[in-house]
Amino acid sequence: MALWRSRLSQCPLVLGSATPSVETWSAGWEVLTLPDRIEARPMPTIEVVDMREELKAGHKSILSQTLQEALRDLKDRRQQGILFIHRRGHSTHVSCRSCG
Repeated sequence: MALWRSRLSQCPLVLGSATPSVETWSAGWEVLTLPDRIEARPMPTIEVVDMREELKAGHKSILSQTLQEALRDLKDRRQQGILFIHRRGHSTHVSCRSCG
């Protein structure tokens, strides 16, 4: 819609995303990057969980045990958390039970 409006109004369009889509890159648009985080904040801690190991242990939830524990800890401390679920594309969740 924004692209259509910008063309109709003959005005520039600025899209902001930390993860631009393939379509944006392939359309030949000028892509500007932000090499540093705002206020030089450190990157968040990331833990990669092999869901194949979770499945082998009998854990069949789409949320890892580590994530479930972290959410329980937040609840116990009466705090809140936000889960950002990347839903670009057609599938909301894909998990291969043979390869994880």
